[in-house]
Amino acid sequence: MNALKPGMRVAVYCRISRDFTRGFLGVNRQRRDVLEMLAQVGIKVPLRNIFIDDDISASSYTRKKRPAYTEMIRRVRDGEFDIIAAYTTSRITRNPRDLESLIELSEETGVQFAFVKSPPVDLNSAQGKAIVRILNVIDTQTSDTTAELVRRQKKAARDAGILDGGRNRAFGYATNRCTEFHPDEVEHVRWMFKHIANNGLPGEVGARFRELGLGGVMGSSAWRPNHIHKMIRNPIYMGMMRNSDGELIQAGGVKPIVKAGLWRSAQMAMDARALGTSQVPRKKYLLSGKLTCGRCGSILLAQAPFTQGNGYTKAGQWKCRTRNEGGCGQLSRRMDIVDGVVVSTVEKFLRDVHDFDQETPADTDADPDPKRAELAKITAELEDIRQAIERGDVGPKDALPVMAAARRRETVLRSELRASGSQATRTRTKLRNDALAAWQSGRIAEQRTILESIIRSVTIHPNGGSRKNLAATVKVEFHTAA
Repeated sequence: MNALKPGMRVAVYCRISRDFTRGFLGVNRQRRDVLEMLAQVGIKVPLRNIFIDDDISASSYTRKKRPAYTEMIRRVRDGEFDIIAAYTTSRITRNPRDLESLIELSEETGVQFAFVKSPPVDLNSAQGKAIVRILNVIDTQTSDTTAELVRRQKKAARDAGILDGGRNRAFGYATNRCTEFHPDEVEHVRWMFKHIANNGLPGEVGARFRELGLGGVMGSSAWRPNHIHKMIRNPIYMGMMRNSDGELIQAGGVKPIVKAGLWRSAQMAMDARALGTSQVPRKKYLLSGKLTCGRCGSILLAQAPFTQGNGYTKAGQWKCRTRNEGGCGQLSRRMDIVDGVVVSTVEKFLRDVHDFDQETPADTDADPDPKRAELAKITAELEDIRQAIERGDVGPKDALPVMAAARRRETVLRSELRASGSQATRTRTKLRNDALAAWQSGRIAEQRTILESIIRSVTIHPNGGSRKNLAATVKVEFHTAA
């Protein structure tokens, strides 16, 4: 308290990392103790100079912003305060980077710090800087140890099938432990899975929920297609969860809303759309089903542009699926960059290739293509397996490896047929004289037809953390015939 003198302009800062009750009890105790310390030297602090961040961590493990802290620092830079008072140094920061910023702030503005339980420090002196850095190392070590213990606890619980409900309950359940159904939501969840299994779209589900006025557990924005997608992929709805290795295990105490067969049917429908094998004409984006992750090889998904609550519009993204969905979750790229590269590449190809309608053998009544016969057989086998799972004749654990191998072979066959089959021949014949004009028409159906006939794949490679020349990470591979 040596730095405190009557008449000083003081900012009081209070913070607590976890407040499960949201009752502000912890920060109120800090505020009371700090104000008592200031009252001993005759300093009164108006309410507008008390800054509180409740239920927000100050360690390097959080991405949540501290609005009160940010506002306090802004006013310090404007020269409104001489002292920042807090209960301890750890209340202000547990992050070494933030500490160095505070030291620079003290050197620029002359602001000092006062604490109830930590020793007084002068950040304009070498000794004061050394003391506060030592204290910050201890605070950081405490955060690291806590984070490590929490991770181990969560991993052990997850491997044991114990659900960590988190703060938000799953839609359809009354509690975050998923032990009881929500009477007003459970039937909507069942309808959602049936609709998706019958080749419905996540956007259609979201539109229906909005029309019915259903309140999402994440607020009014919860019915965007990407949120519906996450709900469909969540195995908790069939009473299961994923362990730390990503394997499905039984979730203890969880009441399943849908049967395992229906849940897996919805997953197959979602996978079919992502791979471009669905029979439903749902392609909203030109490159849907054509982009491959350069890290893990999975098909990239489209995330539509959306406007955040602060009015900022986030650009559309091509994103890899999460690990729980079969991807790596570590690659994303802006749509305008990727689409721009592919569109310019295709236009250049159509301008440079004079004989776009290459001569192809006429259709004959020859023997059926063995690849098409094999593809039809695989499709029938997959349908038989799906029905067997729904009837309970085959266990999901036994059927999944067979289905995965069949899906991989199905994808290879479809790619080879597109490269050499009659579909490419019909496309070239139809667009014999105006391929470039059809491409530039802007009609997605015709553009996708051209893409199928000349492009084998588009791979998005990692950029190594650099934002320079992102277009160079987009690699377009043409069919050999093209």
